[in-house]
Amino acid sequence: VIEAIEYIGDKFVIGVQWHPEWMWDSEMIKIFKALIEAAKTK
Repeated sequence: VIEAIEYIGDKFVIGVQWHPEWMWDSEMIKIFKALIEAAKTK
């Protein structure tokens, strides 16, 4: 089972599957921080 994908290119594309109750983990928070940073450039 593929649980995560990432596209390396000009657009921010990432697909993940995990349990939302794991959001306390700092590694999981990095995903959302990356999304916020990508949105700031638009």
